[in-house]
Amino acid sequence: MPDSRQKILVFIPTYNDFGVLNAIIDDVSDTLPDARVLVVDDGSHRQARIDRPVLYVRLPFNLGLGASTHIAMDYALDNDYDILLRVDADGQHPVSEAARLVDSLQEGADVVVASRENRDAGRGLRNVLSRIVRRYLYYAARITTAKAIPLDINSGFMAMSSKAMQTINEMELERYPEPQIVMFAAESDLHVREVGVTQKQRQQGVSTLGLWAAMRLVFRVTVYAMLILVRKKVA
Repeated sequence: MPDSRQKILVFIPTYNDFGVLNAIIDDVSDTLPDARVLVVDDGSHRQARIDRPVLYVRLPFNLGLGASTHIAMDYALDNDYDILLRVDADGQHPVSEAARLVDSLQEGADVVVASRENRDAGRGLRNVLSRIVRRYLYYAARITTAKAIPLDINSGFMAMSSKAMQTINEMELERYPEPQIVMFAAESDLHVREVGVTQKQRQQGVSTLGLWAAMRLVFRVTVYAMLILVRKKVA
């Protein structure tokens, strides 16, 4: 069980995903009753209706997950939180497993990623392309950092310690920052660990990572990987 003496901030980014938001907040309260919830609304078309006691920030327009993550880290660090846990608003993340991520941090990890054990389930062209992208991201990160890397490097269900937040908050995060966070953490000699979870069916909205966004993500990760290799060669 998580140590109740540590302050935990649960960060829920949302963009027009409100249908199950209150239910997710309830799940967080059941799983981590001492945690505080911060909802960052990334410029949704309308304001979320949340009838739970949470912190709520609404951005004037859509800036992407990188900006929302920086907001969450800034708040956590400014208010002396020990742990930042991200849970998405579409209902895919099994919140009941959140305590395992927190336990892993309290056992010495700096960043914990929940790798989706059923991430390759599904058929069709979209699922095939998703598998190709995920494998490319994993091997790009594994080769360039020469460190143990979570298999599901693109998972948004993750947690980090205050030490990790201080380190990661120094860089500028992209619109889809998950691979960047993991690679930078590994390169910075932070202890990155993964736990296996079974992802649920999406209950609200659609994935924002379409074909064009996936291509941009692959390009950006490739450039970032090359920069890591250049820095290593220069050092």
